Amino acid sequence: MVRLLIAGLGDAIPLPIDEIESIKIAVSEAINNSIRFAYDKKQKNNFIDIKFEIEKRKLIIYVIDKGKGFDLKNHLLKRKGDKELTKFGLLLINSLMDTVKIRTGKTGTTVKMIKKIKQ
Repeated sequence: MVRLLIAGLGDAIPLPIDEIESIKIAVSEAINNSIRFAYDKKQKNNFIDIKFEIEKRKLIIYVIDKGKGFDLKNHLLKRKGDKELTKFGLLLINSLMDTVKIRTGKTGTTVKMIKKIKQ
């Protein structure tokens, strides 16, 4: 469902097909991370919110959960030329989007992804 929404947004903005596909993969990965890691199986109300904004030549996408959060420092890897990269899923998101910001704690995690709109 989200992938279809992204395709529709990409057509409306418009974005090149390769950028639309990159956004689909990044958002899917962020959602998968929330599904796999945010909530204990016993928890109820395991919602994931997805928010889209378009502003000043940027598509901004938020994936938000109210799960247990994680220690971001334990997920960071250093690599020559990069300030900070993360384990595979987050590394993939970082490589596909122009900007990625992660806020995480005991009340949940927000992944903010930005793709610049080139026209």
